[in-house]
Amino acid sequence: MSTDIRAALASRRDEISSAVFSRLHDSTAVHYRQADQDLLHGRADRLVEAFLDALPGKPGVFIDYIGEIARERIGEGFALREIQLALSILEDQAWKLVAAVVPAGEQVAALGMVTTIIGAAKDQLANVYLQEMLDMRGRMASLGLAPETLAGGTDSGPASPEDCLAR
Repeated sequence: MSTDIRAALASRRDEISSAVFSRLHDSTAVHYRQADQDLLHGRADRLVEAFLDALPGKPGVFIDYIGEIARERIGEGFALREIQLALSILEDQAWKLVAAVVPAGEQVAALGMVTTIIGAAKDQLANVYLQEMLDMRGRMASLGLAPETLAGGTDSGPASPEDCLAR
Protein backbone atom coordinates (compact mmCIF):
# COMPACT_ATOMS: atom_id res chain seq x y z
CA MET A 1 0.00 0.00 0.00
CA SER A 2 1.64 3.24 -1.12
CA THR A 3 -0.73 5.61 0.69
CA ASP A 4 0.38 6.40 4.23
CA ILE A 5 -2.92 5.68 5.97
CA ARG A 6 -1.71 7.23 9.21
CA ALA A 7 -0.84 10.50 7.47
CA ALA A 8 -4.10 10.44 5.52
CA LEU A 9 -6.20 10.04 8.66
CA ALA A 10 -3.96 12.24 10.84
CA SER A 11 -4.56 15.13 8.45
CA ARG A 12 -8.25 14.81 9.40
CA ARG A 13 -7.61 14.16 13.12
CA ASP A 14 -9.75 17.10 14.29
CA GLU A 15 -12.63 16.02 12.07
CA ILE A 16 -12.51 12.48 13.46
CA SER A 17 -12.27 13.67 17.05
CA SER A 18 -15.13 16.17 16.64
CA ALA A 19 -17.34 13.48 15.14
CA VAL A 20 -16.52 11.05 17.97
CA PHE A 21 -17.28 13.76 20.54
CA SER A 22 -20.55 14.83 18.89
CA ARG A 23 -21.90 11.35 18.37
CA LEU A 24 -21.03 10.28 21.92
CA HIS A 25 -22.48 13.45 23.44
CA ASP A 26 -25.68 13.10 21.37
CA SER A 27 -26.03 9.36 22.05
CA THR A 28 -28.43 7.71 24.46
CA ALA A 29 -25.48 6.65 26.63
CA VAL A 30 -26.05 8.43 29.94
CA HIS A 31 -22.38 8.78 30.89
CA TYR A 32 -21.56 10.53 27.61
CA ARG A 33 -24.65 12.76 27.55
CA GLN A 34 -23.97 13.96 31.08
CA ALA A 35 -20.19 14.27 30.75
CA ASP A 36 -18.43 17.60 31.03
CA GLN A 37 -17.88 18.70 27.42
CA ASP A 38 -14.20 19.58 27.93
CA LEU A 39 -13.57 16.18 29.53
CA LEU A 40 -15.37 14.38 26.70
CA HIS A 41 -13.50 16.42 24.05
CA GLY A 42 -10.20 15.49 25.70
CA ARG A 43 -11.13 11.83 25.84
CA ALA A 44 -12.17 11.83 22.18
CA ASP A 45 -8.88 13.52 21.23
CA ARG A 46 -6.83 10.95 23.17
CA LEU A 47 -8.81 8.04 21.68
CA VAL A 48 -8.15 9.28 18.15
CA GLU A 49 -4.47 9.96 18.89
CA ALA A 50 -3.98 6.46 20.34
CA PHE A 51 -5.67 4.97 17.26
CA LEU A 52 -3.46 6.97 14.91
CA ASP A 53 -0.38 5.84 16.85
CA ALA A 54 -1.39 2.24 16.05
CA LEU A 55 -1.27 2.93 12.29
CA PRO A 56 0.31 1.24 10.52
CA GLY A 57 1.10 -2.06 12.08
CA LYS A 58 1.36 -1.17 15.78
CA PRO A 59 -1.99 -2.35 17.17
CA GLY A 60 -0.49 -3.10 20.58
CA VAL A 61 -0.31 0.62 21.34
CA PHE A 62 -4.06 1.02 20.85
CA ILE A 63 -4.95 -2.28 22.51
CA ASP A 64 -3.00 -1.32 25.63
CA TYR A 65 -4.65 2.11 25.67
CA ILE A 66 -8.12 0.56 25.42
CA GLY A 67 -7.28 -1.79 28.30
CA GLU A 68 -6.34 1.20 30.44
CA ILE A 69 -9.39 3.28 29.62
CA ALA A 70 -11.68 0.25 29.97
CA ARG A 71 -10.57 -0.20 33.57
CA GLU A 72 -10.96 3.53 34.18
CA ARG A 73 -14.44 3.73 32.63
CA ILE A 74 -15.63 0.59 34.42
CA GLY A 75 -14.50 2.19 37.66
CA GLU A 76 -16.61 5.22 36.72
CA GLY A 77 -19.66 3.00 36.25
CA PHE A 78 -19.77 2.88 32.45
CA ALA A 79 -21.60 -0.07 30.91
CA LEU A 80 -19.76 -2.23 28.37
CA ARG A 81 -22.00 -0.98 25.57
CA GLU A 82 -21.12 2.64 26.40
CA ILE A 83 -17.39 2.01 26.13
CA GLN A 84 -17.86 -0.05 22.97
CA LEU A 85 -19.89 2.78 21.44
CA ALA A 86 -16.80 5.01 21.34
CA LEU A 87 -14.88 2.35 19.42
CA SER A 88 -17.74 1.77 16.99
CA ILE A 89 -18.02 5.49 16.27
CA LEU A 90 -14.25 5.74 15.77
CA GLU A 91 -14.35 2.80 13.36
CA ASP A 92 -17.24 4.32 11.42
CA GLN A 93 -15.43 7.66 11.08
CA ALA A 94 -12.19 5.97 10.02
CA TRP A 95 -14.04 3.96 7.37
CA LYS A 96 -15.68 7.10 5.97
CA LEU A 97 -12.37 8.91 5.74
CA VAL A 98 -10.55 5.95 4.22
CA ALA A 99 -13.25 5.85 1.53
CA ALA A 100 -12.79 9.59 0.98
CA VAL A 101 -8.99 9.94 0.99
CA VAL A 102 -7.40 6.58 0.11
CA PRO A 103 -7.20 5.61 -3.58
CA ALA A 104 -9.78 2.97 -4.55
CA GLY A 105 -7.17 0.30 -5.24
CA GLU A 106 -5.79 0.62 -1.71
CA GLN A 107 -9.03 0.91 0.24
CA VAL A 108 -9.49 -2.79 0.98
CA ALA A 109 -6.07 -3.04 2.65
CA ALA A 110 -6.60 0.23 4.53
CA LEU A 111 -10.06 -0.78 5.74
CA GLY A 112 -8.66 -4.16 6.76
CA MET A 113 -6.02 -2.44 8.87
CA VAL A 114 -8.61 -0.18 10.53
CA THR A 115 -10.95 -3.09 11.23
CA THR A 116 -8.16 -5.32 12.54
CA ILE A 117 -6.91 -2.70 14.99
CA ILE A 118 -10.33 -1.68 16.27
CA GLY A 119 -11.51 -5.30 16.35
CA ALA A 120 -8.54 -6.25 18.52
CA ALA A 121 -9.31 -3.28 20.76
CA LYS A 122 -12.93 -4.43 21.11
CA ASP A 123 -11.67 -7.89 22.08
CA GLN A 124 -9.42 -6.29 24.69
CA LEU A 125 -12.35 -4.26 25.99
CA ALA A 126 -14.51 -7.37 26.34
CA ASN A 127 -11.72 -9.28 28.09
CA VAL A 128 -11.02 -6.44 30.54
CA TYR A 129 -14.73 -5.97 31.21
CA LEU A 130 -15.24 -9.66 31.89
CA GLN A 131 -12.18 -9.82 34.16
CA GLU A 132 -13.32 -6.75 36.09
CA MET A 133 -16.78 -8.28 36.57
CA LEU A 134 -15.27 -11.56 37.76
CA ASP A 135 -12.99 -9.67 40.15
CA MET A 136 -15.96 -7.69 41.46
CA ARG A 137 -17.90 -10.90 41.96
CA GLY A 138 -15.01 -12.33 44.00
CA ARG A 139 -14.71 -9.20 46.13
CA MET A 140 -18.45 -9.19 46.78
CA ALA A 141 -18.44 -12.88 47.70
CA SER A 142 -15.63 -12.26 50.17
CA LEU A 143 -17.88 -9.65 51.79
CA GLY A 144 -20.84 -12.02 51.85
CA LEU A 145 -22.77 -10.02 49.24
CA ALA A 146 -24.72 -11.49 46.33
CA PRO A 147 -23.61 -9.82 43.07
CA GLU A 148 -27.07 -10.18 41.55
CA THR A 149 -28.46 -7.73 44.07
CA LEU A 150 -26.17 -4.98 42.80
CA ALA A 151 -25.45 -5.89 39.20
CA GLY A 152 -28.67 -7.56 38.07
CA GLY A 153 -29.81 -4.51 36.12
CA THR A 154 -33.15 -4.07 34.45
CA ASP A 155 -32.42 -5.28 30.93
CA SER A 156 -32.42 -8.80 29.60
CA GLY A 157 -28.64 -8.95 29.14
CA PRO A 158 -26.39 -11.53 30.79
CA ALA A 159 -26.93 -11.71 34.54
CA SER A 160 -23.40 -12.86 35.29
CA PRO A 161 -19.94 -12.99 33.72
CA GLU A 162 -20.42 -16.72 33.20
CA ASP A 163 -23.49 -15.98 31.06
CA CYS A 164 -21.26 -13.84 28.81
CA LEU A 165 -18.95 -16.80 28.27
CA ALA A 166 -21.85 -19.11 27.48
CA ARG A 167 -23.11 -16.94 24.62
